[in-house]
Amino acid sequence: MNEQVHHGPSYKTYLMVFMGLAVLTGLTVGLSYSGLSEGVRMFLAFTIATTKALLVAVIFMHLKYENRILTIFAVVPIILALVFIIAISPDIGS
Repeated sequence: MNEQVHHGPSYKTYLMVFMGLAVLTGLTVGLSYSGLSEGVRMFLAFTIATTKALLVAVIFMHLKYENRILTIFAVVPIILALVFIIAISPDIGS
């Protein structure tokens, strides 16, 4: 009765996430060479970074497979940090 049950992503999932992170990193680097305005580049870079952070949290940190309360404890500080960043963003340019 010593069965081990695998509760988590497969190696294929890890590999797919790794490849996705590599592609998103390449997109971020490519943004620096694009002709887009700085504001658009920053918005896209933050969007890509947020996507990468979510992939890492959900898959590599196994939040997808944890209890909801643990997910809430992980998500609430992120939301508060985003609110803080948005709140102080007008002061960054001055």
